[in-house]
Amino acid sequence: MKKLKLIIILLIILTIIVLVSLLFVNKKEESEITDSETPENLEVEIEEEVAEVLLERSDYFTVDTCLREYLNILNINNSMYYGYNENEEYVCLASEAEKKENIYNLLSEKHIKENNITVNNLYKNISPLEEKVLFSILDMKNLQNSKLKTYAVHFIIQNMIDYSIIDEQYVIVNIDENNLTFSIEPLDKVYENIDEIKVNHFEEIISKKENNIFNYPTMTNEDIAREYLSLYKKITLGSPKTMYNLLDEEYKDTRFGSLAQYIEYVAQNSQNIKTAIVDKYQIVEQDEYTQYIIIDKNGNYYIFNEVGVMDYNVILDTYTVDSPQFIEKYNSANAQGRMALNLQKFFDAIESNDYNYAYNCLSDGFKNNNFASLESFESYIKGICYSDLEISYEQFEEKSGLYTYKIIITNLDDNNPSTIEKTFIMQLNEETDFELSFNV
Repeated sequence: MKKLKLIIILLIILTIIVLVSLLFVNKKEESEITDSETPENLEVEIEEEVAEVLLERSDYFTVDTCLREYLNILNINNSMYYGYNENEEYVCLASEAEKKENIYNLLSEKHIKENNITVNNLYKNISPLEEKVLFSILDMKNLQNSKLKTYAVHFIIQNMIDYSIIDEQYVIVNIDENNLTFSIEPLDKVYENIDEIKVNHFEEIISKKENNIFNYPTMTNEDIAREYLSLYKKITLGSPKTMYNLLDEEYKDTRFGSLAQYIEYVAQNSQNIKTAIVDKYQIVEQDEYTQYIIIDKNGNYYIFNEVGVMDYNVILDTYTVDSPQFIEKYNSANAQGRMALNLQKFFDAIESNDYNYAYNCLSDGFKNNNFASLESFESYIKGICYSDLEISYEQFEEKSGLYTYKIIITNLDDNNPSTIEKTFIMQLNEETDFELSFNV
């Protein structure tokens, strides 16, 4: 019994020795730091974790408001600096120092410190503008910031007259919702994707200054429609390649086929694009996206399929790709209704000068016998139909599995409208496919 107790005591003592030894070894490893890693010169860079937050509609319009003010202040020839002197002469009344101060006050404290910016050396870091400009936001994302709202923004600066690109920029826009103030951090780097933009340190508060105060804009559905059409105009005329990449994939491949064809389309329609303004609009909620269907004063369609804010694609007519609404309407129509819908697509293409689509609507036999080439068809159509048409559907008949429709085409381009009567023959194929012919 005594022997057993002795063994137990020895085991306990041995266990304590082992535990003490292990603690000593761990403590020694933790305390071992080389001379070059002393606490005084050991630098630790902590990068704040940045998470993307879904954009809301108000985010876009607020950032748009702040960027507009920023670019206005960047313009050293802004009308705010001009007035009449004692001799009744309209001259610049502001000093260069005042202009620089206004720009300086819009920059974030973080950006100023990191780049050692002063009012005196401002133009070494910021390039001022010399005219009033347009701008188009191409992409933006909301960065998680516990104190402020922070956005990474990619946009282009454009000439007011011809929409040509003056500059392309990336910036950080900071919004202080408590003070209703904002600040800007210009980024001097070109990014492949806006997701490459990283923020290592966030602003926490933005003090009120003379020009960094904003008000939240009010938005209506009409405002959203107008903004979409405005974006289309500016991006298309300034950077056709960018807008080409924003077109719906199926529509882009079917309607244009290549960037070169789209650029040619833009060149031919540049004046109509530039003067386009919203006449009517409709908002249609689909299962996975929202459609903004816009018609301008000239009857041109612009369809924006919006998955989320700044996440959309564009379709420029109602005939190239069948919309869900068209398919539903087509499937519920009888033969007469389907033929009328197809003829409307045919004439919509002609009014849009899309002779290639109209030509592909013709049956092969009819093409071979009457229009061996697209050019011959285009020449014929231009001789009888103008760009502004009114179609009157007169008499419908079915003959041997084919359908005929007598219609009256009224050309509205002239002061004295002219009319022509045509009889169309159509074969309805599977789904929404069809082929037609007419009396020549």
